Amino acid sequence: MGVGAKRNKGLTLCTESFTLKENILLINILYIKFNINSCLHKEKNKYRIYINNKELNKIKYLIKPFILESFLYKIHE
Repeated sequence: MGVGAKRNKGLTLCTESFTLKENILLINILYIKFNINSCLHKEKNKYRIYINNKELNKIKYLIKPFILESFLYKIHE
């Protein structure tokens, strides 16, 4: 919950501690398991996964029960 940030009505997952290969693996898992299209954003020579608002709406109902109330702003418009 604390490793993501609301960006442009979407969500950035702070995955910069993962390698490029691991980030690509995570993107593939999001697509295969949940049909979520995401992309990589490069920041300071590190990569983060970005999920736009349209794609985030596909999984909000799945993740909402597991998010603390104080972090719900990250998945709402």
